[in-house]
Amino acid sequence: QQAPAPVVKNKRLLNRSSWRRKHLVIESINDLIEDLDESETLIASQSLEHVHARELILTFGYSHSVECFLSTCALRQQRSFSVIVAEAAPKYSGHHMAKQLAKVSPQVQVISTTDASTFALMSRVNKVILGAHALLANGGIIAPSGTFPLCVAAKAHAVPVVVVLGIHKLLPMLPRDPKLDMPFRCYNRRSPGEIIDLSTFVGDQFTSQGQRQLRRQQQQQQQEAEATMAPGSPKGGLAASDEGQETMAQDMSPVGGARPGREEQ
Repeated sequence: QQAPAPVVKNKRLLNRSSWRRKHLVIESINDLIEDLDESETLIASQSLEHVHARELILTFGYSHSVECFLSTCALRQQRSFSVIVAEAAPKYSGHHMAKQLAKVSPQVQVISTTDASTFALMSRVNKVILGAHALLANGGIIAPSGTFPLCVAAKAHAVPVVVVLGIHKLLPMLPRDPKLDMPFRCYNRRSPGEIIDLSTFVGDQFTSQGQRQLRRQQQQQQQEAEATMAPGSPKGGLAASDEGQETMAQDMSPVGGARPGREEQ
């Protein structure tokens, strides 16, 4: 038998305990906010050890941590280096990244390029600096779509890859954990059109739904064209009746005359 719940006779004690809990929750939230603010400054302070003068750096898309990482190196040490920013289609967040880095310092040369040309440019790159959503227990990362082929190209050309993220992004999970599917949608076998409305980024003719509509329209047009050219259609029936009238007119020709069309028909 379960013991009966204790009856709180004094409501003041209950209010005091709840107030203490609220105070602890507020303190923990403030500590988390401070850690988030300090993480970017701590990451940016380490940029001097990784970025050197006259280097060519490649990054992918937009990441606030990567922006602070590179801008701190350019402003504090006045180092001149070049940055190649991949545009990260289909959202093209790399365009915003290139604009922000171009405003930092005139010594920083920014080049925006397509995702397909990263492998061709990788042989000239000195270092790849990336941002990520999370760091898993086995050392893997959850990053935007397009990061994996970039890392494969860096491995093929023996280019070091540096991932910039805070401690709050560490996850004690393995890549095949089903819990990762809810926040990140990592392992659901879905089409890209179900996750992102691609019609807003590219034309309707390049999406799966637009292609299906075009195919349906083409099939309907083909069916209508076949129906008009078929012998059972109204036009074909009229043509057949006209031919029947011509044959009957030839059969009703005079008896003495020759019937040239009977044997040929």
